[in-house]
Amino acid sequence: MKKLISAMLFLLFCITVSGEKLNLEQLIAESVKNSEKVKIQSARFDKSVNERKSVAMNFLPKTKIDIKLLELKYAPEPDPLTLDIAPLMGLMEVPLEVPQHQRKLDVTLVQPLSQLWGIYHGYKARQLTSEIQKMKMELTKNQIEIQVTEYFLTYNMINDVLELLDETDKQLNRYVFTTESFIEKGLTDKRGLLKIKIEKAKVAKEREKYEGLQSIIKTALSYLIERDEKTFEIDAFEPKITEIDKDISYIVDAQKKTRMEFKLLGKSDEIRDHVDKRSYQQFVPQIAFTMGFKKDWDYTVINPEGVFFVGGVLSWGFGVDTAQAFFDYKSVKAESVVTKLKNIKLRKDMALQIRKMFVDIKVLEKTILIDQSQVDCAKENIRIEEEKYKNQMTSETDLLSAVLNLKKAETSKISNKYQHEIILKKIILTSGIDLEPKKN
Repeated sequence: MKKLISAMLFLLFCITVSGEKLNLEQLIAESVKNSEKVKIQSARFDKSVNERKSVAMNFLPKTKIDIKLLELKYAPEPDPLTLDIAPLMGLMEVPLEVPQHQRKLDVTLVQPLSQLWGIYHGYKARQLTSEIQKMKMELTKNQIEIQVTEYFLTYNMINDVLELLDETDKQLNRYVFTTESFIEKGLTDKRGLLKIKIEKAKVAKEREKYEGLQSIIKTALSYLIERDEKTFEIDAFEPKITEIDKDISYIVDAQKKTRMEFKLLGKSDEIRDHVDKRSYQQFVPQIAFTMGFKKDWDYTVINPEGVFFVGGVLSWGFGVDTAQAFFDYKSVKAESVVTKLKNIKLRKDMALQIRKMFVDIKVLEKTILIDQSQVDCAKENIRIEEEKYKNQMTSETDLLSAVLNLKKAETSKISNKYQHEIILKKIILTSGIDLEPKKN
């Protein structure tokens, strides 16, 4: 029983020390969840939604209520006023009281009519802006996914390189043992041993460099997921060499519908169309329907107690205002041309970007095959050199050269294998295309 408890405590201690193992999907999910960039973009999306709703309010009539409650003081006091109504009432004069208060209620409703054209296109532009902000939020998530994927794969690539350095160091240790045995027997001098130890020092230096880089990557990931780097470990991953079963023309054409940046550019072109149409509004007279009611509690003979009104209002500026509107319109059209031409260039650049990544991955596929052949050749060469060295038929220099050639070939294979995986992920995440690669 004590042994079982001890084993459980030891296991718990190991889990606590080593931390939770996080795979690529978990790292991406936590990075997106805790990303300041995603939160900022989410706030921008909320802002754009409220701006769109604000513009939508312009479709509705404007209502205005004015209430005046004033006590009037005159300085100096006015002379008494009279109204001659003899022809009407048979009286000579009727005194008029000077009002001592002003108590009024004005209710006015104005519904724009001709302005609805400009309001509609302004609203549609705001609606598209809101959609763009939402797309940018998804694009930000994609960019984080690419970044985390690159960190994750690079971290595992370094793991493989460190394992290779361990194997190289063990190999050199065997050579140290063999060479020391030769020295004891007087079959060689210490120069060969010193050469081997120099290579061991170089391996140790290289290990230090890669471990430092790996530590930086883990720290970067800890910042992204907002966790102490001591509380988690990065799960192991072994890339599978895959081949894209779609040609480049298909990917370039298909990304126009699936790639987020292409969708953003399409929305941008639509916005400019609405902005152009809205600019026509300056040449249209402002026509509005209006109605209202006025109530005066301090009415007089010449100022009625209440009045209801209904009708229309037309306003149209000419002269300098018309010239200014024309130049504003031409400015808007020129800006639209600039925006659309920039968008055309961006589309071409994105097509080239995908083509370059596709070429790079195809080159890596061929390079990996070469790497494997070079590794096989280097292993065979080192086997021969080791046998010759045991029989003192070759020098330490030739033996070390064979070791370094194998390490170089293995390192190249590891690097190209992971670079292939990184570029493949970038193509999939950037283009938005489900590529369904076939495995070798």
